[in-house]
Amino acid sequence: MKKFLTLLISLLQEISNAQSVLNQSSVNPFLIRDIVGIQSNIENLFASKSVELFLPVSVYMNNGAAISSDVSVLSVPANTCSTFDKSVCYATADFYKTDYPQIIISSYYFYGKDDALILGVNTGYSSSKLSIEPSIELGFSKFINIRKQHRFAIEASTWLGGKIEHRPCVDSFNREYYCGNLSAWSDFKYQSTIDSYNMRVMYQWKF
Repeated sequence: MKKFLTLLISLLQEISNAQSVLNQSSVNPFLIRDIVGIQSNIENLFASKSVELFLPVSVYMNNGAAISSDVSVLSVPANTCSTFDKSVCYATADFYKTDYPQIIISSYYFYGKDDALILGVNTGYSSSKLSIEPSIELGFSKFINIRKQHRFAIEASTWLGGKIEHRPCVDSFNREYYCGNLSAWSDFKYQSTIDSYNMRVMYQWKF
């Protein structure tokens, strides 16, 4: 058990010092297994006996932006100005103030030294004028050994859920408008769902 805890702490330290590789549109720093030290420690864990390991690799929390799956939908502004007249501005932050902090967690579940499931969750977003349903991330990560010290790492994942719903603001004349830029609600169009998936292939040569 002591050896297991020591290696686990080492893994977490290397992850904290690693640079993430991700889609530029993504806000979630999900880590690909491209760090030799991490993989070596995982191999040490599995060397003596069968071990199943759940390893969180990123935790993201932000109440200043609304995120569907791992893609930013809206950065909450303190004030919103009209697209037609920049001198007309109103405080709209309270309309998008979330009822609870939005949290995104991504992790690996190792069931072998070369095989892992990618598991993630987004708790969703709830405010007066914008709601985003919770979503989950599912995927896999696998090392394919070519020959000694040479192998490929393959990862693929997708997000499910995260439906988006905007609601209009209403002025004193009972006219509906989009709070984000003060334009007429009838002119506002948005995606109710955002497809988010990632696939990575990496060649690793250990020397």
